[in-house]
Amino acid sequence: MTGLLAAACQTQASNRADPVALDRCGPIPHPDDADYARLEAAMTRIAVEVKARAPSARLVFVNYMTVLPQVGRCSLAPLAPEAAKNSRTIARKLLDLTTKVAKAQGAEVFSAAALSRTHSVCAQHPWMNGYPAPPGGAPFHPNLAGMTAVAEALDRQ
Repeated sequence: MTGLLAAACQTQASNRADPVALDRCGPIPHPDDADYARLEAAMTRIAVEVKARAPSARLVFVNYMTVLPQVGRCSLAPLAPEAAKNSRTIARKLLDLTTKVAKAQGAEVFSAAALSRTHSVCAQHPWMNGYPAPPGGAPFHPNLAGMTAVAEALDRQ
């Protein structure tokens, strides 16, 4: 979700008299097939290593929480329409990749994305920080309410 932060950074800097300078934002990452292949290989190595070290362990991959609503944007997600679309595409690919690796490795997937679908950064009760983040928080990362909800749901599972 680094792409969301970079896009927000650039949007803020270009649309307002914001202290964040464009040259400090960095480029918006656009993962290619090689990036996704490296991630898949890394996730597979993790699963293989866990199974090797703890053969009777229950391995559960937790996917990332929903950052943006399925459509639209809000003041806490100051993204250009194309940046929002790209971020949703990246999120979908990451969800699919996590499921693919888990299935191939005999692991489970806990869907934090599904659990948080109605708690995006734009929701009335968000489980994600927006941009700018509140003090002590990171933009486009889970807040305490989100992490608590995921932890409690994992505990029930």
